[in-house]
Amino acid sequence: MSTFLSTSKPDPLDKQVKNAEIKLAAMLAEHNTAFLFIDHLVPVLKKIFPDSLICQRIQLKRTKATNIIKNVIAPSEKVALSTKLKNVKFSVLIDESTDIACHYVNLPCAWL
Repeated sequence: MSTFLSTSKPDPLDKQVKNAEIKLAAMLAEHNTAFLFIDHLVPVLKKIFPDSLICQRIQLKRTKATNIIKNVIAPSEKVALSTKLKNVKFSVLIDESTDIACHYVNLPCAWL
């Protein structure tokens, strides 16, 4: 029971590790990179920066990166985008050129 009611101080590195994981996940989303890439990037970063305690504590794979983007980054970006759209005029352009259901009517040659 004492483990649940622990009054120990939070580790100051935990916040920095979480911040690093969020930034790595944001990089994946921003650059439209495959999520499989993060499975290979984190071990490489750990080898490149063996003296960085933050880097050594990063635990980030595809699933966690996906959840960070969906549950942390997306809600705040949605609010930021809606705020921008409320203050700026914009228009929506709809392109139906890829609609394969469109059938052309045989027009008389005089029209051409």
